[in-house]
Amino acid sequence: MQIKGIRHTCLAVKDMLKMLEFYRNLGMAKITRDRIEEGEYLEKTMGLPHARVWVIYLEAEDGSLLELLQMMSHPKENRSHIGFNVEGLEEGIKSPYNPVRNKWIQDPEGNWLECVELI
Repeated sequence: MQIKGIRHTCLAVKDMLKMLEFYRNLGMAKITRDRIEEGEYLEKTMGLPHARVWVIYLEAEDGSLLELLQMMSHPKENRSHIGFNVEGLEEGIKSPYNPVRNKWIQDPEGNWLECVELI
């Protein structure tokens, strides 16, 4: 697997509405995704049974993305991460939302990385 670029930065949040207001007031006003995600795909990619999350993507003026992620089913789980565009992902789970497959891994210090490959 080779990293080709940064896809997004994700912050795990406890109070979505407060954090959304904060970042929108800093100029990240464009919401590109706002939905609750759950089900088998999420459980497999995150490795968490009965996973349910609230995801909001905010787009900056330069096109970069900030993902706000509230763990609704596992509130003590911190899944702040960097999403990378990759090639050569040998394993991965196909997304029901986009033409991608992804895999979550951790670096040697325990930081979460979301590896995403277009298919």
